Amino acid sequence: MVFGLIDIAPRGEIELIFVAFFMITSAIVNAQLFGQFSVYTEELSKKEVQFQEEFDIANTSMKNLELPLDMQGDVRHFLLNTIQLKDQQNEMKNFQGSISPSLRKLVDNLIFHEMLKGSYVIDHIRLDVLNSSNLGKS
Repeated sequence: MVFGLIDIAPRGEIELIFVAFFMITSAIVNAQLFGQFSVYTEELSKKEVQFQEEFDIANTSMKNLELPLDMQGDVRHFLLNTIQLKDQQNEMKNFQGSISPSLRKLVDNLIFHEMLKGSYVIDHIRLDVLNSSNLGKS
């Protein structure tokens, strides 16, 4: 290594062995990191290509059918939302398949609890049930 005007390098046998081991280990770790990064990038590219192909087919079909532009925009919006939801559902299914049944039950309970926590309908049903049970006691 070079720091300014003074060259610092391993001189002893133990220092050379340590530096060689450290450099080889660092090269392996870097190779592993770059390999994982390229795999993730490739998977993202595959999803983007698949999505773009589906979108191109829809655009071509709409142009061939000569649909009005506002309807084409509605169809594109629907496709964007539908494809994203389908991907999320597939990811959730894969996630649930990879965990134990007891953990899956806990995750499901947490998800449903969060979904229902702020629900206008559920809150009003609770109030209606409470009011009707109070009325029955009178």
